[in-house]
Amino acid sequence: MLDAVLKVNGGHKTTVNWHIGEPRPRHLSIAAEERCILLQANGDELEHILSNFQNIPSTTMHDVVVWTGDMADFIYNNLV
Repeated sequence: MLDAVLKVNGGHKTTVNWHIGEPRPRHLSIAAEERCILLQANGDELEHILSNFQNIPSTTMHDVVVWTGDMADFIYNNLV
């Protein structure tokens, strides 16, 4: 599973999750500005990220990997 914490208009935060085969989560209306500030992945979704994104910081020593800031936002915005 992949969990993302999004910061949206006015500083409000919300959490969404994603599974392989689903469209990228769009929890809010298209007009809302959103930025992923934290991304956590494990299982098949972690394998998907590691296979499809080259040169991202990660570790293979843990079952769960967490990204924050610009890296989290980049991965979230480029999920297929």
